[in-house]
Amino acid sequence: GIRAIRAQGPTVRDIDGDLVTPLVTAGEECAYALFDENNNCFCGVEVAHGKGDSELKKPISCWLYPIRVSKLSNGMTALNLHEWHICLDAFAKGKKEGIPVFQFLREPLVFAFGKEFYEKLEFAHKELFPPEK
Repeated sequence: GIRAIRAQGPTVRDIDGDLVTPLVTAGEECAYALFDENNNCFCGVEVAHGKGDSELKKPISCWLYPIRVSKLSNGMTALNLHEWHICLDAFAKGKKEGIPVFQFLREPLVFAFGKEFYEKLEFAHKELFPPEK
């Protein structure tokens, strides 16, 4: 990760022109990713902040991931699910446990878009996917 940051800088522009974190190699994990002894992945920025070693907090784009936010040409905001191969285990676990991605990301969604937005999202989900009886 450190080599990627030194070579690419702390941020890079993606194909949409948005600032994003650099990747270790194309298509692989974020340069700020840390792995524990069980190969669980953690955000190095978040870990350092949590320990009090850094005032820098995880960017909202990372906190919302795998939801990607983009501005459309008509001024609207689009939220899209980014299905990346390194997240497949997390998607499978969420599906098995019946936890949609948006519910797993409740805290960052409320932070970024407000409680009212999240409540409308919950309502829409219940309407589109009513619980089985």
